[in-house]
Amino acid sequence: MVKSDSKVFVDSVVKKSIRSMWRIYPIMEEIWRLSSSFTQVRWKWIHRETNKAAHEAASLGIERVCHQRWATQPPPSLVLVLSKDGLPCPLRS
Repeated sequence: MVKSDSKVFVDSVVKKSIRSMWRIYPIMEEIWRLSSSFTQVRWKWIHRETNKAAHEAASLGIERVCHQRWATQPPPSLVLVLSKDGLPCPLRS
């Protein structure tokens, strides 16, 4: 199961159509190629509100170029989202 909060993306992957997303065609081709390696792949669109931790992590990744140790020392904004979602996260030192 692959979940995304981008309905346009999920619809494009499922329908194998990228009319409005031509710039990412090489990425979509790779997704379709890799998906065919699995016996089953299900794509599901979810509301951004239910995907806050992933959205926050992606946003932080886009903003920062340097490597960080998120598994042991996540950014404070991500810790806040994980805590609100009731998910475990490491203590900050």
